[in-house]
Amino acid sequence: MKHLLIQFHTDTISPQDDSVLTKYYNSIWEHEYYHKPDAFWELPKWAGELSHNLINANKEHEFMVLTEPIELNADIIFGSVLNINLELFKKLVIINWNKTFILGGYVNKHELDVFDNVIWFDSIFDYCNKTGIQYSGGVNWDIFRDEWCIPRITMSYGCKHRCKFCTIPNEIVEVPKHDIYSQVLALMPLKFNLVYIDDKTFGQCDNYRSLIKLEKVIFEFNKQFKGFVVQTTAPMVAKIDWTTLPVYAVEVGVETYNNSILKELRKPSSEVLVNTAHGILEKAGVKYIPNIVVGFLQENEATYSKTLNYIIRTNMLHANIYNLAIYDDADIAEDVNIDNSNDSNELESDKSYNSFEKNELNKSVIETMAQILLIKNNKL
Repeated sequence: MKHLLIQFHTDTISPQDDSVLTKYYNSIWEHEYYHKPDAFWELPKWAGELSHNLINANKEHEFMVLTEPIELNADIIFGSVLNINLELFKKLVIINWNKTFILGGYVNKHELDVFDNVIWFDSIFDYCNKTGIQYSGGVNWDIFRDEWCIPRITMSYGCKHRCKFCTIPNEIVEVPKHDIYSQVLALMPLKFNLVYIDDKTFGQCDNYRSLIKLEKVIFEFNKQFKGFVVQTTAPMVAKIDWTTLPVYAVEVGVETYNNSILKELRKPSSEVLVNTAHGILEKAGVKYIPNIVVGFLQENEATYSKTLNYIIRTNMLHANIYNLAIYDDADIAEDVNIDNSNDSNELESDKSYNSFEKNELNKSVIETMAQILLIKNNKL
């Protein structure tokens, strides 16, 4: 039985254009130490995790990048389905009607399990558990050997907060120390300067201090390593001594620079806390990256103006800009009627629950943010 892991090329699912927003996204990867694989924005973790478990089960397999739906030379085909590649997967399944597809991802499974040759699993663990494979939580990155990237490791799952727009469980689960070291050693086939810590709120688990030891382990096999990139909340920044940690940059969940909206979203933050967090990181010599979300229901021209002014006056490496994505299990979903896939797509500004005017405002704001950031970084 031939097993094949597939992923569609980034340019296939999100073709390049000349928009200001695309120019800005591309400019992020021009930063020193930032490396993006040619075929995707980042290494697909599902593939590394699945490959690790297939190896343990003595199942030979390959990884393949597709630029279009084609007939595949394999018996069993694995893939991760998102809104942005859903239609491509549907075509692929139809073309390969006589092959078995093992799929999972972040779409309604009924979009695909209606096909007779598709079996849907909610996770790699789910697949292993139901097919008699002994699941192991490691990853195998050898299928991407010598790829320049920013790989990820996970030290904890969950978040203590339950922001209204978030779907992350509010129970904190600490990853065992031996599993963390296994993740680090698995990075050996890759080329990188930075490692991204995938914890949703870095610092909520005491094991964050182990970055000091992990840096030494990585440096033993990668002399080009420069440090970690982490994500956390503004109040958590104030609880950590950043001068003692090998952290290159911190992504802070700013979302919107408006106290009233932050309060309504149950975000554990405020304008003052965001300013304080920025000052602490700047003093410690750590790069600052605010995460901004465009599209909250409460936003209007006046509230957007405050966030735009914040971006203009604040020193940062760059900002991560997202459109609001509403998922069924987020509390904010109770406030709207989700009607199409764009509503849960962070790459799309048009939302079914908005008026035409609100969608146009959101598109204008996200383009303006990108333009401001390009000017700040002398890229426009």
